[in-house]
Parts: sequence; structure tokens; C-alpha cells
Amino acid sequence: MLPEIRQALRSLARAPNFTAVAILTLALGIGAVTTALSWVQGLVLNPAPLVREPERLLELSLRPKWGGGNGRTSYPDYLDVRARVRALDGVAAFSMQPLGLAERAGAAADPVSGVYASENYFRVLGIRPALGRFFVPADSADSGAEPPAVIGHALWRRRWGSDPSVLGRRVLVNGEPVTVVGVAPERFGGTSAGLGAEVWVPLAALERLGSTPGLLEARGAWWLESFGRVRAGSTAGEAQAEVSALGERVTARYPEHREVGLQAIPFRGGASQDVIRPMMAVLLAGAVVVMLLVCANVANLFLVRNAARERELGVRAALGARRGRLAGQLLAECALLAAAAAAL
Repeated sequence: MLPEIRQALRSLARAPNFTAVAILTLALGIGAVTTALSWVQGLVLNPAPLVREPERLLELSLRPKWGGGNGRTSYPDYLDVRARVRALDGVAAFSMQPLGLAERAGAAADPVSGVYASENYFRVLGIRPALGRFFVPADSADSGAEPPAVIGHALWRRRWGSDPSVLGRRVLVNGEPVTVVGVAPERFGGTSAGLGAEVWVPLAALERLGSTPGLLEARGAWWLESFGRVRAGSTAGEAQAEVSALGERVTARYPEHREVGLQAIPFRGGASQDVIRPMMAVLLAGAVVVMLLVCANVANLFLVRNAARERELGVRAALGARRGRLAGQLLAECALLAAAAAAL
């Protein structure tokens, strides 16, 4: 193909306007599809990077009698699953809520994406801190001491310039003092796809930091997202069967569960996927349509240009060029344009 490539370069150089328009048009379509696929990869296919063996995680969710689910449970439901489902090696829970972060009393609080998380949240995910530590079992109870807090890597870099001395620093979250004990690793923004978390605090500090009172006791308040890791030696099917059986017992015992049960589904990146997946499908479909239009336009450009090259191609054929050789030259031109557009 080297002779064809050299000839294609000379041919494209003699038509700079055609070459520029074709490259720019193809670059637009390739850019649209690449962007859409990148978002699908980050938000749908791999919503929680750095998580250890995500295929062994199961999300807990309500199972209404009419089908579907909302991806959330109550705190008492979470405790029941954690205590009684033996096929799961650790069950964690979290809830994303906006928080106000200030470095000292009297300073204006900046809004941040916050997460109330169980003390085993990071352990179940298999995440290691970039600095300091994560929560420990003692953080599961409100002992009266200042709650610990873990900050996101991007927030640490943006607000504290990646200063290691941030560990042990007292900051205010919703006006209440907390102590920074760790920094999450880079690229980890929590387990809710598309909703990057910046600050994690223990679930035990929920009411102290100003959330609605009584959430930790209300079985009919379905606000918590939960997930568990399948125990070594068990299967996802066994864990799902145990969760379903537990859900039937809970439904029979508590009036709040009269119309709903519990289920465990493969980990998908939180309840936010119910909104994100349809959006990503529309985005990807739109990008594919754009790419098809781009290909049609460039094909028309080639047809017009080749019609004007009939004489040139006829002379080449008369001089002994076979159809395969002529097709190879045109293919080389297409490949060069596509490569330049992809690079752009």
C-alpha cells in the first residue's frame, strides 16, 4: 500500500479545500461519538472506578408488588440485611446529601456534595485512602466526640493545595465541627454514578449535622442506598435468595412493607442510574445519528470529487492500472482522511 499512500497524499494535497472540509466534518462526528462513549463508559459501564471486584457487589433495593424498584431501603432494613444475610461479606449503606463546608466559625460555608456513609463503606468497596485513614467500627456510634470526615481528592487539591497537614484539621460541616482523618484516592467520587462526592461523614452523625430527626429509626423512610459484597464461597444467586426471603419476613411483620419487599440486584452505580441510563441512551443515539450524517456528507463529497476525476482514473486504467489498484488508491485516500480526522 505504500505507493497508494504516497499517491493519495499527492492527490489530497492538490485538493486542499476538499481535504480540509472532509477532515473537519469527520472530526465532528468522531468527536461526538467518542464523547458519548466516554460518558457511557464512565457513568454506566464503570460508574465506580477503583472498586475491587465490582462484579461481586449487589445493590439492595425495595421490590414493590407492581414491579421495578427505587434503589433505596430504610436504615432498619439495612441493619436486618447486614445481620441476617450470611452470603454477603459486609453490607454498607450511604446517602448523598448537600453539605456546607467552612474552615472556621463565622466563615461562609461552601456547598459541597456530601455522603453519610456507614463505617464499613470504604472497606466493602475495597478502596484504600490516598492519605490518612477511612472510618473505623468505632465511628458507627455517636459517642459525643467530633465526628471524623474523609474529603475527596479533588477537594483536597483545590482547597488545601494537596497539603498533607490537612489530616487532623478541624473544619465545620453544616456548622458542626468535624475532624479530617483521610483523603479519598484520586478518581474516586463515590458510588452514585454522575454525582461526584466531596466529603464523607459517618451515618451516626446524621442528626448531629442537621438532617431530619428519626431517619435512623423509621422503617417506612426509604432514603438509604445499600450494597453488599458476595462472600467468598457463596454466589450472587444465594445472596439474592436470602435477601428475598428476608424481605418476605419483613413484609409480613411490618405494616410499612405491606406493598414492598426487598431484593438484591447486580451493582450498577446507585439509584441515580435510573435517570442516567435513559439519558445516556438518548445521547449515544444522537451521536450515532450525527456520525451517520457525517459519513453521508463525506461520501457525497467523494462522489462529486470522483466524478470530476473520471478522466484521470480513465487514463490510469488505459495505462494498465487494474480495478484493484484504483480501488486501493481511493481506499488509501479515505484512510488518510479518517486518520487525520481521528487525530483532530
